[in-house]
Amino acid sequence: MICVLSLRRVLAGLGEPGRTIELRRIVVSAQYRGVGLGRSLPRAGVGRCYRRHGARRVWLDVRTRNLKARTLYRSEGFQPVTREFVTDNATVAGGEPDPDLIVMLHSKHVS
Repeated sequence: MICVLSLRRVLAGLGEPGRTIELRRIVVSAQYRGVGLGRSLPRAGVGRCYRRHGARRVWLDVRTRNLKARTLYRSEGFQPVTREFVTDNATVAGGEPDPDLIVMLHSKHVS
């Protein structure tokens, strides 16, 4: 199986001070589901954010009804965040929070 993914198009906020980077939506085609891409692709993106781009935090949004993705992201260290973060980052037209999205945040663990 060959998989090509440009992380440049998947990551947003690379030039922002404080380096909170957004991991944008990654969709795995039906024929490639069930082989671990849903876990390995976001993991690679998060790793790149920290190693290559100096991120302090990485965030993503997920549809409230997508329990499978939410469970996966939690197992990878993402946690749902406060309403203030949602208001600043996951809005619909007019600046209101999108009620169908949950924003989850991953923070680099410093040892």
